[in-house]
Amino acid sequence: MGETVTETKTKTETDATFEQQQTIRMKDMVRKREKSIMAEEESSQSPYLKPKILWFNVIFLVVLHGLAVRGLFYLPTTKFHTVIYAYFVATIAGFGLTAGIHRYFAHRSFKAKLPMKILLLACYSVSGQNTVPDWVRDHRVHHKFSDTNADPHNVNRGFFFAHIGWLMQQKHPEVSRRGKTIDMSDITNDPLIRFHTKYFTPLKLLLCFILPIAIPVLAWNENFIESLFVVGFLRYVYTLNIVWSVNSFAHFWGTKPYDKYVAYYNIVV
Repeated sequence: MGETVTETKTKTETDATFEQQQTIRMKDMVRKREKSIMAEEESSQSPYLKPKILWFNVIFLVVLHGLAVRGLFYLPTTKFHTVIYAYFVATIAGFGLTAGIHRYFAHRSFKAKLPMKILLLACYSVSGQNTVPDWVRDHRVHHKFSDTNADPHNVNRGFFFAHIGWLMQQKHPEVSRRGKTIDMSDITNDPLIRFHTKYFTPLKLLLCFILPIAIPVLAWNENFIESLFVVGFLRYVYTLNIVWSVNSFAHFWGTKPYDKYVAYYNIVV
């Protein structure tokens, strides 16, 4: 009986020691993880670097917006259904951006079969933005390191930078460094995306500019110049600025419920 009690006591002590060791290991793992996260945050908040201005992008964006403003002056003489059509094309582009590149390709929020994926890619092409791999990588980096120097459009560098300025200068080194750590296997291994990337430029020109501009001219005899400026430049710049507003307005005035100093939530936007 005495030996049984002793054995039970020894077993209990052994179990208690094992549990203590497990607790210590878990605490060590948590501490190491916390240190790793802190190191990442400190690195992402590295000192501000003087940006290198990309003058080609600056000139291109200024000229593009100038052409869009010129398009406003054509509105009074443009056929009413051409204006409605331009908004319809912008809506298609918006669908490709929100449901397509954002919710599906970047976040994988739902499942899609091949016909739907083709439709989403086609609608995304209407928006005239970057390649799928580049857009998805930048967006995933943006979410993982939001409002830090690893964020491609870090709002802490100012409203203008978050809206359009980030396209006018070279990326912060942290953006490139962190971008290499993002898992992009679902994108790079997709044959449909590889096809879309290979023929990205002709698809963009065809679906974003050539077809949208040509349809009003051929279908209801719209003046080519008015279709070019209203359906082409004005609609395109309108779509771009709607997307950029999420990066600027939503982050500049938004707050996150559990951290009011992290500005990537805005219920209005």
